Amino acid sequence: MAERPSQASWPAVLESVPLIRRFVQEGAVGLGLSEKSARRLGLAAEEIAVNVARHAYRGLPPGPVAARLFRDKDRVLVAFTDSGRAFDPSGAPEPDLGLPASERPVGGLGLFLVKNIADELLYERVDGENRLTLVKRLSREDRP
Repeated sequence: MAERPSQASWPAVLESVPLIRRFVQEGAVGLGLSEKSARRLGLAAEEIAVNVARHAYRGLPPGPVAARLFRDKDRVLVAFTDSGRAFDPSGAPEPDLGLPASERPVGGLGLFLVKNIADELLYERVDGENRLTLVKRLSREDRP
């Protein structure tokens, strides 16, 4: 059975990023993730929030970014919604970590980090909204 979701919304600006990270991290602990797993999920949420703040509404007044946190069986899910420009992170190229940092193009490491923290990354564009869901399965360390 799925746990009751918690939900919040903020302006998509960099000042909201710490609030979003704290919301996800504290909510994830409340849904059964260990402190360590929740910190990692909070870091992934921070990266998503930064990308939305910097890119989704570029050239437009900042709109909202919402996060909904819930548990479904042995998974904690964080569903982000914004009405900025369409962007499917699953199609973003992987950074070439074999190149020296000075030769790599700027960007892409945040999404690489998110993809390595989340067990699944689901994206859809519905009714003019980006819907990005991070899925984190509970591990042995998360279970009592």
